[in-house]
Amino acid sequence: MLLATEPPLRLPTNAVLRGELSRALVQNIYLEPLDTAVLFAAPTPIGFETSQNPSMSASVIDLEGRGAGEVYAVEQRIDAAGHSFNVDRKSGLRYTVYSDTHPRDERLLAQASDLNPATMPPELAPYLSVPKDLAPRIVELAQQVTSHAHGPFMKALALEEHLRTSYQYTLDLKRDERFEPLDDFLFVEKAGHCEYFASAMAIMLRAVGVPSRSVNGFLGGEWNSFGNYLAMRQGDAHNWVEAWIDGYGWVTFDPTPLGPPAANDTGLVHRLRQMMDTVELSWFKYVIEYDLAKQVDIVASAQRWTHDLFDESPSSTSRPSKKVLISAAAFALALLGAFGLKRLRKRTPRALRFRDRVAMATYTRALDALERRGFVRAPHETGRALSLRVAEAGDPASAAFSELVDRYYAVRYGEARIPAAELARLADQVCRPEAHRRAA
Repeated sequence: MLLATEPPLRLPTNAVLRGELSRALVQNIYLEPLDTAVLFAAPTPIGFETSQNPSMSASVIDLEGRGAGEVYAVEQRIDAAGHSFNVDRKSGLRYTVYSDTHPRDERLLAQASDLNPATMPPELAPYLSVPKDLAPRIVELAQQVTSHAHGPFMKALALEEHLRTSYQYTLDLKRDERFEPLDDFLFVEKAGHCEYFASAMAIMLRAVGVPSRSVNGFLGGEWNSFGNYLAMRQGDAHNWVEAWIDGYGWVTFDPTPLGPPAANDTGLVHRLRQMMDTVELSWFKYVIEYDLAKQVDIVASAQRWTHDLFDESPSSTSRPSKKVLISAAAFALALLGAFGLKRLRKRTPRALRFRDRVAMATYTRALDALERRGFVRAPHETGRALSLRVAEAGDPASAAFSELVDRYYAVRYGEARIPAAELARLADQVCRPEAHRRAA
């Protein structure tokens, strides 16, 4: 098991860990292939375990902590010379997470004191940094909102409430290019999606001395009544904030106001989609959980059952009942439906997921180009914070990258339909800023 504790928190003793695990929420997660190897969990994760069949693959799956509380799945491989090396595993994976979901004791959190910079653990320093060109009125607003709040927890609550009640959630993004994105959001447009709210709260917390970080993950999901599981999709992507409370660790806050309620779809098409989703999950579980011997046994059993089903001899005593035949036909139809659904998805645009993948691939290409020029994104750093740092350094691609970040957020966290060519154009300007400047 990999413990989810990160510095400056200390590892718990064995006795404490056993007690925490016995009270924890246990989640068995089936993660479909993504373009990231990071593992997801309900807050607050205590530990991670993988479930693996050695007979399914020659590679060994391991877990690796990389700072900022992030846990990654890595795959051990052997090259032609016999040397072992690790690569990120982005294919399907089943793992188990233990999370502490007990309600936080706000009375105790409210008693926490502000950090003393002289005695602050050095690991927290990156979570207090703000851009040098941060608009002064953002700092002034943070100080004004928290002027009557004492301690980091109360300051975080004040900022969370201010953002929830003074701004509106929208996917129809507008920008006044005369201002930096955060300045524009807080003082001009006063509306945005979750990334704007989380970035604003994280920066304003830092401005008043509270270590903070913006967190990407998923929120909500859909309960599947056929398979009795919670399905999380790309459309459930969300962004929130964690603030460091001394003595307690990272505490979650969500400054994004509620959007319009989703339609409660209970019609026939919805139920069929849930049924197909359950069949897909069953197949996925079968592929990643069953070893080769079990798969051979299942195929052999199916062959014997099929032989008995169509055996016309009078001596056949294993003839299935009418109820069994109906059940088998229904299951076969479900499998055919799932197969047809997969084929249909391959032939037609998978609107949100496809757009997400295109945007993420383009965004990653731009990040790689910036990294080659020395702009390495820290684990705690959002794309918007990185764009401010690139602009501060005077990089010729700063404007293009800032615009790409806005477009990426609009697709990733909203439902914007931005042409792939537009994203590619901005990424090209980030990758080759000099060439585009000469062409202009």
